[in-house]
Amino acid sequence: MARNANATDRALRLTSAWRDMVNGRVLNAVPRLFAENAVFTATAPAPLVGVAAIRSYYENAPVGLSVEVDLIAATTTANALSIATAVRFMLADGKVRRGRLSLTAMPVQGQDRIVSYQVCLDGS
Repeated sequence: MARNANATDRALRLTSAWRDMVNGRVLNAVPRLFAENAVFTATAPAPLVGVAAIRSYYENAPVGLSVEVDLIAATTTANALSIATAVRFMLADGKVRRGRLSLTAMPVQGQDRIVSYQVCLDGS
């Protein structure tokens, strides 16, 4: 496992793109960020699998939802990029949910795509 500037740069690019997608409700960015068979574990009752299910999740996200993300660590193993972040979800009513977001990404057609997304909210 290697910690290096390359892993950090890749992680910052990917988490910034995800944040911008959520904050701007740019749903056509979902296929550029997630691998076709990505597994998404968040606040849905069961894990979601695939770009279509993940896009639907974001389409149904509360209006006014925004996120902030802070990188904790990024490491690489072979082709995989593992990312750990602190995340804050801000709702339109002013409530803030904090937690941890873990991502695993793999290069697909020269671009890192999320293959595993797992969020754990504090107090959950």
